[in-house]
Amino acid sequence: MKKLTKILAMLLVVASLATLMVGCNGEESISKEEALPIVQKLMEGVFEINRIHYGDGLEHIDIETNNAYVEMSSSEKYKSLEEIKAFTRSILTESYAEELIVSTFEGRYSAGGGTLAQPRYIEVGGAILVRKDIEPLVDVYVYDLDTIEIKETTSNIINAQVTTIDGNIKSIQVRLEKNGWRINSTTY
Repeated sequence: MKKLTKILAMLLVVASLATLMVGCNGEESISKEEALPIVQKLMEGVFEINRIHYGDGLEHIDIETNNAYVEMSSSEKYKSLEEIKAFTRSILTESYAEELIVSTFEGRYSAGGGTLAQPRYIEVGGAILVRKDIEPLVDVYVYDLDTIEIKETTSNIINAQVTTIDGNIKSIQVRLEKNGWRINSTTY
């Protein structure tokens, strides 16, 4: 009986230590209260991501010219394509940001069995030029950030829902990467 008691005591100690170790290895999920401001901050940046990459784009000088590209308006805050890329990377996961950057700044589009290169923006002589004939997506979402609802959290993923101003509900996933929390869902 003493032997059985010692074995049970040892098993309880081992189980307790295992529970403590799991709790200390960073695998606990963050709370919904901690997750909400993370998602809100990133979603504030989504407005700009959608404008630059999917929507109306960077403001540009509206002049009649046969050139495909016209100069960006001086009212824009960006001074280089690298600033826009850095901003994109600060909001979106590394893989999603890179995919969007290639699409926007290298303009790789498949057409008729080939690949066309029509970057939306280029930089020439330190000036950002905007391709004037790229049409924005018609239905780019605008979100009501007061409607963000955290659905689930883990140590490195936040799943949320947010409603657009026209009533659509969009699921958003946010991931923790080496540079912080980033959105891993399409937002347009």
